[in-house]
Amino acid sequence: VRCTVCDQGPTNVSASKILGYTTDRPFCTHPTTNKKVHVIFDVPHLIKNIRNNLTRHDIITSDGCKVSWKFINQMYEIDKQNKLRLCHKLKKTHLNPKGQLAMRVRLATQVFSHSVAASMSTCIEAKLLPPDALDTVDFLQKMDKLFDLLNSRRKIADKLQRNALPNPATGTSVLPDLLQLKSWIEGWSFDGVPNNNRISSHWGLIATIQSIVDLSQELFEDGFSYVCTSRFNQDCLENFFSVIRSKSGWSDNPTPIQ
Repeated sequence: VRCTVCDQGPTNVSASKILGYTTDRPFCTHPTTNKKVHVIFDVPHLIKNIRNNLTRHDIITSDGCKVSWKFINQMYEIDKQNKLRLCHKLKKTHLNPKGQLAMRVRLATQVFSHSVAASMSTCIEAKLLPPDALDTVDFLQKMDKLFDLLNSRRKIADKLQRNALPNPATGTSVLPDLLQLKSWIEGWSFDGVPNNNRISSHWGLIATIQSIVDLSQELFEDGFSYVCTSRFNQDCLENFFSVIRSKSGWSDNPTPIQ
């Protein structure tokens, strides 16, 4: 066992802490081998929860930049008036997800994307958005890069950041990029929140990046030529549950018997 992967449900977090996990020491020790078992929180869940918190609280970065959801809303309202839209994928459900839609990771990652950042930049240049929105553009670009780095599925992908993490001995290491993004996230504060520890997705994302970097380094030392970071999320389990559920139809509320 090299790592555990779970969401940040209270039971999961409590179990990890009982096993020895702390935010400064994001691993526990295997009782037989004495090797590290890294604790990783599901990245898609973390990205979704960062989106949910941004809709409620502005994010202030360590250099004083202010990231605000209102600028994304303003860009959408401007863009939807155009016949030829800059962000044709963006819908009202992306900006105000309710009920089960708030659980869809895709609605969060499609907002934290290069296309939305580019559309906002265009609106700023056209003086349709204030210059202050540039801080939000920078935030979207960095979150897009972070998700790609933490969700790589192929050795060579269609986008540089989506490539698997290469072994530093055989290629250029991107682990410093992950650590740089981790330092950036550590500098966040949430406007109106007296203690950042109340935002579990914030400390969870910091700890998860460190765990993935540490585990990847161990795998490289064991001879791995590359690491696909999508292997460190819950997709395999959720896809399995999806197959089981489909056997009795696609009811949103299956009975225990189903």
